[in-house]
Amino acid sequence: MEVVEITRDEIAKWPVGKRFEVLPRIRHVIAEQMGYVMAGYSPGGYTNDLSTLLGGLLISASVFPRVMKLPRMRRARARAEELAGAVLEHKRKVGPRRAGPDFIDLMLDLREADPQLLPETNLNLTVLAPYLVGLDTTASTCAFMLENVLKRPELMESMTAEADALFEQGLTPGEGLRRLDVSRRVAMETLRLHPVSPAVLRTTANSFEFAGYRIPAGTLVMVGTSVGHALEEYFPEPERFDIERYTDVRAEHRQRGAYAPFGTGNHRCLGAGLVPVQLGLTMATILRELALEPLRPDHALRVRSFPTMRPVGFNIRVLGRRTHAAAATNGAGNSSS
Repeated sequence: MEVVEITRDEIAKWPVGKRFEVLPRIRHVIAEQMGYVMAGYSPGGYTNDLSTLLGGLLISASVFPRVMKLPRMRRARARAEELAGAVLEHKRKVGPRRAGPDFIDLMLDLREADPQLLPETNLNLTVLAPYLVGLDTTASTCAFMLENVLKRPELMESMTAEADALFEQGLTPGEGLRRLDVSRRVAMETLRLHPVSPAVLRTTANSFEFAGYRIPAGTLVMVGTSVGHALEEYFPEPERFDIERYTDVRAEHRQRGAYAPFGTGNHRCLGAGLVPVQLGLTMATILRELALEPLRPDHALRVRSFPTMRPVGFNIRVLGRRTHAAAATNGAGNSSS
């Protein structure tokens, strides 16, 4: 599968024996995955610029509209526009994918059918969307997962065993991924403690009353969709990392209103179906390929919650590269410009 091959290529660049900050490295993995799967084009050396641009756009939309006028943001926007232009030029040369159109192919078809629906002024941002989606959220979740696993040797051992079994039995879509049970529950507990979408901002269309307060129409409100994640009545000892919450016996996440890491309702994150699969495959590949140094159980992680939730200064060390008799995957590797 392409995601696995891309991940292998990227983590092969991680140094052995030297501590490094993991989040920037994971961002490159996720950007390459999304770029190939949804656009058929590698972001190459633009990932840091895309991350800067994304942060600026989020800050601009929420608290500081003028942030995009800063020199750093202008440079990031210019670099991102370079990438968008390169993607469009690539698509004009090679056309849609033979195996089936990707996101960019579909958007370009839409524009050709109705230029007013996708005007030229929105084209660059549309082309960049596959690279920006998940660049911080999915990458940060993967980094949080690594921190949780490296502090718990029994989890790392179980997840590594699952990954080895998956690859040795032949990696196939669908059924094979369902064998990653421990990895799935580690991802769910990570998303409970570090949700992709902890709250959403909305403007009320109609007046209403809530908890004794009158909310007039046109009011900007924040909806805390993940408040239930930290409530004792839903998750006993909510600050404790416990993947047994998601077994069929306990199923704490299935209580109404308890678990919503991707938001709820019509505005639920579009990546809710993709992200768990992406996390499972990425983590399985990392643990299959690399021997990682465990962290102390009391390792303290610094977290920044704005504009997105992410670990700060989280370093890991690769002890060595694992060797295997054969790599059992189906699918092609990455394709770039």
